[in-house]
Amino acid sequence: MQKVLEFEQMLLSSPVSAVLTIVFMMVLIGFILAAFWKRSLVLGVILLNVTLAGKVALSLLFTGESGWAPLGNTIFGLMMVNGIGLFIKYRNRKKRRGIDI
Repeated sequence: MQKVLEFEQMLLSSPVSAVLTIVFMMVLIGFILAAFWKRSLVLGVILLNVTLAGKVALSLLFTGESGWAPLGNTIFGLMMVNGIGLFIKYRNRKKRRGIDI
């Protein structure tokens, strides 16, 4: 995990890479918010899943074997995102049928 944190510190300590990282994250957050704003739960959940899996993939790419360190947090995040998404989809389906929850 220390190697991952050192890489992130190196990435954010350079002004150019820090700005590029922030811009990339803002664009990604914009896409996720747009998906939910347009009421596309499936697209929003897919984007969140890709983001979480991408974090592990980039960690592995840039830090090697140490990139597996955030895997536990990522799996927990995936379970939370998908669980909340399924719950919302279930509630919406029940509301459309007129069944009170």
